Amino acid sequence: MRQNPQLDIKGVLARRIVPNVLASYSDFPFFEKKVDEEFLINLEYDGEISNEVIRHLNDYEEHIFYNINRYFDTSLGYDYSLLRFKIICYALKMLKLTQPELVYFSATPHDPVSYVLYLIARLTGKQVVLFNLAGSVQAFYLYKSIGDQSTFVKASPKKEEADRIEESKTHMLARIEEFRGQDPWFMKMQKKRYGSFFNKIYHSLFVRKKASIQGLKGYLFKKQQSKTYEELCEIRSVKDIAALNAPTIYFPMHLQPELTTSPDGGEWSQHWLVVQRVIELVRDAGTYVLVKEHPSQFLVNSKTVRTDVLYHALLKISDKVKLVSTSGPSSELVSAASSVATITGTVALEAIIAAKPVLAFGDAKVLGVKGVFDIRKEKQVADFVAYHKGEKTLSYEEIKDDLLDLSSSVYYYPYYKEKIREEQEMKAIAFLLSAYLANEDKTANPILV
Repeated sequence: MRQNPQLDIKGVLARRIVPNVLASYSDFPFFEKKVDEEFLINLEYDGEISNEVIRHLNDYEEHIFYNINRYFDTSLGYDYSLLRFKIICYALKMLKLTQPELVYFSATPHDPVSYVLYLIARLTGKQVVLFNLAGSVQAFYLYKSIGDQSTFVKASPKKEEADRIEESKTHMLARIEEFRGQDPWFMKMQKKRYGSFFNKIYHSLFVRKKASIQGLKGYLFKKQQSKTYEELCEIRSVKDIAALNAPTIYFPMHLQPELTTSPDGGEWSQHWLVVQRVIELVRDAGTYVLVKEHPSQFLVNSKTVRTDVLYHALLKISDKVKLVSTSGPSSELVSAASSVATITGTVALEAIIAAKPVLAFGDAKVLGVKGVFDIRKEKQVADFVAYHKGEKTLSYEEIKDDLLDLSSSVYYYPYYKEKIREEQEMKAIAFLLSAYLANEDKTANPILV
């Protein structure tokens, strides 16, 4: 294994800074990631915000808005522009105080402070390195920008150590088997914790040790939301899909707000835009688009970000759009459909393992693998339509070989759920940053985010 990278650290941005952590990094600036309204109101910054920065950030306004609203409830007031301005000042202040050559992110930036810092760092010519856990293949990835995670990793140099290549391939084969004909582990975990009133009470009282009348009201509200959605569903089983007697594209919606759509969805963070585009692509094939709400959207701990307004709007796009009940397993819907569309979902891995073509609209973690087609590339879109219509077919062996090739990258590091997360993550950071410095031939004086 390569030696740990020798980093001249200029500063650290972290969440909920505690005294003992601060003391261990006392030699350089320490910044708070999870800021509150009072902190931002009192923030002072004596620098300027250039017109270039303002114009650049305006191009990403949608995601800035979602990330700020994820942490601050500004949807009913005029506070948003003030908080946005102060967060920009805070990011500029960090860069001014530290003057880093490289800005390293320990996850895809999706809190407001990290995301704005990421955008400004790239604009001002800083090296940016992103480090993330790709849940679909249970691996840590290192890459350069939002939107190129899997493609960057796949095109990178291969590992030099034969034993690590073998370990990665064994790990990837295990992930493939894990996704064969069953829902992902994290979906099972969410249902276990929050899927029923009893489970919610148990988790609130004995795990989080917190329960309230407000929580009960939230549960009842979500139950009504779920009931309204289910009343609009025409597809309740694979038998209903077969009865359509036509090609189908399965599109499971994402839990929101989450980084899987903002920022990883890019310009396609809105589900209705995706459905509208899919209908345009396959209208002449008589294809039905089967839209399934994310079951976790109805869990009491999820944020209320969409209502039946969206469901009615989806049905108005075309009579070929059908809503699917959340009661059926996703794996059965994947098997029954002709193809799959997703923004960045784990369903992409489920589908290609079943040799079903996938149209990806965002930074799907298996983008670039055989059978996953990029909406941003015209030739790939045409290929997806051909596979969807059955004019071309996928080979499971080709898909498996492509996944194994992905796992041989120097920027791929296996993640094992049974190991201690913190210890393993530090090893992955050391390995991947060492690989980055060796292969990119760059010096690094970073600020760590």
